[in-house]
Amino acid sequence: MKNEEARRKLIHAAGQVFAEVGYDAATVRQITDRAEVNVAAINYHFGDKLNLYREVLSETFPQRTRLLGERCSDGPPTQRLYRFIEWMVGDEKDEERPWLPILVMREISDPLSSRAPELLVDLIRPNHRILASILNDLTGESLTKTELEILTQMVAALCVHWLDRPAFIQKLSPELSFGPQEMKSLVDRIHQFALGGVRSFVRAQEVVAAS
Repeated sequence: MKNEEARRKLIHAAGQVFAEVGYDAATVRQITDRAEVNVAAINYHFGDKLNLYREVLSETFPQRTRLLGERCSDGPPTQRLYRFIEWMVGDEKDEERPWLPILVMREISDPLSSRAPELLVDLIRPNHRILASILNDLTGESLTKTELEILTQMVAALCVHWLDRPAFIQKLSPELSFGPQEMKSLVDRIHQFALGGVRSFVRAQEVVAAS
C-alpha cells in the first residue's frame, strides 16, 4: 500500500474509532484493524496515538471551514444565517466524515479529558468568525465587540445543541424524528428562532444604551 493511501486510511479510521469510543478507550489495534494496515503504520506516519488524534482534527477542519465560508459569503445576512444553521444542523453533512460532529462534541462536552483543547479552539475559531460576521451585518454593525461576541455565542449554542441529536435528543424526546422533511422544518424553525432572538437582543442593547 502506498504511504499516502495508508495515511489517509488511518486518519479516516481513527476519526471513526475516536468518535465511537473516545480517545482513552480507542486502541491502536482497533484503528489499524479498521484501516486494514499494519500496526507499525501509526508510528511511521504519526509517531503515536496522540499525534494521530491531533492530525485527525487538523486534516478535517480546514476543508470544512473553507466550504462553510463559501456557502455563507453571498446574499443578504438573513440568507447567510440560514445557510450557516443548515450547515450546522441540517442533512448536508460531510458524507466521508459523518463522525466529525460527534468527535467535536466529545471534545467540547468533556474539557477535562480533552486531548487537544488549544488545537480545537484554533480550528473552530474561523467558523465562529464566519457567524460573527453574519450577525454583525444582520445587526447593522450596531453592537459593540463584546455584545457581538455574546450574541455569536448564543446563536452558536443554539446550533450546537442539535449536533448530538442521535445520542441525546432522541433519548430525551423519543417522539421527535429526523427524516429529510423534519430536518428541513427544524432548520426553518431554528432560523426563525435565531432571527427573533437577534432582534430581541438588539432592542435590549438599545434600551440599555438609552438609559
